[in-house]
Amino acid sequence: MQSISSVDQLMPTHRRIERMTEHLRTVFDDKASQKLPVFVGFITAGYPSPQLTVPLMLAMEAGGVDVIELGIPFSEPSADGPVIRECHEVALWYKVDFKMCLKFISEARSKGLKAPVILMGKYHPSAYFHHGFLDLGPE
Repeated sequence: MQSISSVDQLMPTHRRIERMTEHLRTVFDDKASQKLPVFVGFITAGYPSPQLTVPLMLAMEAGGVDVIELGIPFSEPSADGPVIRECHEVALWYKVDFKMCLKFISEARSKGLKAPVILMGKYHPSAYFHHGFLDLGPE
């Protein structure tokens, strides 16, 4: 797991949120100043397998993705289409949960991922695990 610097340990939670928001804002501002679109890519964490999630995140960035949306698997993705629902089913079969999503982000960061990561999911599963969330680097 990613270690926390002494500055981060002393920084109040709201300041860490502002720093993460600034990272995302910088990407959008840089692209806007160049009159370019922001390339946002989405994958469901744990699909097609948990072992491929981090390599896929790194490959997305290497391929030009500016921002990564990492989908949190959910057992009732009724608002999603059939492809996303199937991805959720596979990831849940592998028992991918919110905590594992945070570990994927931490591992990707430790391997050099610089792109902002936005967790995409329903509020309900996210509420079950929040300790350490801000320390792991999702935007």
